[in-house]
Amino acid sequence: MIARSPAMTENDIVYVRTAPSRALSPPITSVGFIGWLRANLFSSWLNTALTLLTAALIVWLVPPIVRFLFIDAL
Repeated sequence: MIARSPAMTENDIVYVRTAPSRALSPPITSVGFIGWLRANLFSSWLNTALTLLTAALIVWLVPPIVRFLFIDAL
């Protein structure tokens, strides 16, 4: 209930919620796979740098290893 002062009129009360609003779902960037990535791999600049460095190392090393083990092994 709103406490009214003697000078307050009906036009002074703009909006009063009579029922609770529905709960909103969390943002997509904070839940699920994207949320996990942000929390674990990209939570700081150091984690971001290490993640990108590791991804570059994997992209650089995997093709020669696959070529040696599977393609040239015949």
